[in-house]
Amino acid sequence: MGRIYTELDTFKKYLYITTKVEQAISNTLKKLSPNERKIIFLCGSSGDGKSAILTKLKSSYETFVSFHLDATHSFSPHEDAIQTLDSVFHKHDQKFKPLVVGINTGMLGNYSQEGANERIKSAIAKYLETGEQQSDVHFINFEDFPKFELDDSGLRVKFAEELLDKLTSNSELNPFYKACQFTKENKPSLEEQILIANYELLCLSAVKKTVIELLFKARVYKNQFLTARALLDFIFEMLAGPRYLMDNLFEGVENEIGQKLADFDPANIRTKSVDRFILAANLGIHEEAFDQFESDVTTQLRINLTNTENNAQSYLRLFYLLMPEPFSNDYHKEFSEAFSDEDLSGYIKLYRLHMEAAKYEDRLAVRDFYSKQLRPALRHFNNRSGRKLEKNQYLVSEAQGFAIAAKIDIKFDRIKLLEAIQRDQNKAPNISHFEAHISVNSNPASILVNANLYKLINKINDGYRPNRHDKNAIILLDELNDDIAQIANQSNTLQFITDSKTILVEQVDKDEFEVSGL
Repeated sequence: MGRIYTELDTFKKYLYITTKVEQAISNTLKKLSPNERKIIFLCGSSGDGKSAILTKLKSSYETFVSFHLDATHSFSPHEDAIQTLDSVFHKHDQKFKPLVVGINTGMLGNYSQEGANERIKSAIAKYLETGEQQSDVHFINFEDFPKFELDDSGLRVKFAEELLDKLTSNSELNPFYKACQFTKENKPSLEEQILIANYELLCLSAVKKTVIELLFKARVYKNQFLTARALLDFIFEMLAGPRYLMDNLFEGVENEIGQKLADFDPANIRTKSVDRFILAANLGIHEEAFDQFESDVTTQLRINLTNTENNAQSYLRLFYLLMPEPFSNDYHKEFSEAFSDEDLSGYIKLYRLHMEAAKYEDRLAVRDFYSKQLRPALRHFNNRSGRKLEKNQYLVSEAQGFAIAAKIDIKFDRIKLLEAIQRDQNKAPNISHFEAHISVNSNPASILVNANLYKLINKINDGYRPNRHDKNAIILLDELNDDIAQIANQSNTLQFITDSKTILVEQVDKDEFEVSGL
């Protein structure tokens, strides 16, 4: 048993990655003096690695720093986690020694409401409300070190990238690579052969790129957070599942990330090229180019789908994984258009433009979004009752067979966008949305645009009518349209429209109106 634990520890130590949040807390600990009565909270979500980081640091600093590794635990069956924290803080107040506490953000909020130490409760409440740090109570939050970033090289998920690169490195220092080589050389069973094929498939840079993109999709479309625990579980299920990697990836891997990725299964995409391939595979009719590709998959990737059920779906998933780079005769590239996500590409571009809108060369591209995408979608959505209105007319309400509309001038508000960029320059970037700023009859308004809303905006402009499946994105549009309606109600001119006539009512003085069109 001891040898097994030693081997597991070897694998665990090899995969360990020093993150920016660990560097931040390590630098903070280095600056502490032994007699300083300071409390440092390392806070974040469950499973993001707080305990692992603090366990590692404890061995170096425990002589002059106290550690409470997990604030969700209690020391006694007669105490809950809040009471345990009370005890920890009471002991800390009796000592001249710094204290480090690993704590979930939820528990942080609970203690600010239910804890007994008023000084610490007040410090926590201020931090949660305003982000304010106290001189004697300091907070280091995983949320301030986002795992998803966009830089000049494109989308980056550095933690996941580093983890996958270490896992798949063909180095003798990599115990996973060595284990794979050893198994290959010792008559592997069928299950081991599939595991080897999955590991070697993941070693391909194209596959790693696609997995990273899928993790990004899960974040922006499904609001899936990426914790260390969830990522490790996901990678294990992807590699060690019962089927080849591409099927494990999309067939509901028993992990919170994998369950979200099932919604992005390329085998469920319906286009002419995809449907033709599925039909041909079901009939046993193959192009010569596919036969060559299939042969190379078998010999080079050790993946044999010849006698497997629904192998057309498996091949479509494999095409998707290999898409970023050449393979064999590039037969998989014939599906590049079917698998491309133009909405995601457009969202990423606009996110970057809104972060860098101070650049002169970006102005036209940003304005195009407001004038050609957002403004038409707002009008179509607001006027979706079916009444035909002119381009600058917005429906305010309907009564007695009349559509009551106002002329609304909606423009991109670059000044407000620049002010927002200046205001948020010290905040950690949040890739899940950007803030769009408009001027409505010279009144400022804004909306948080996420990837789902951006996709819905494009669909609305293509004639789509939103339904209950779009409810989360619709809420954002409704809130902005409510703001627009309030501004429209203040308009000096309203139009009462029927199928046969338009009546214009204009306020010319405080209690004087002009009516035309009767």
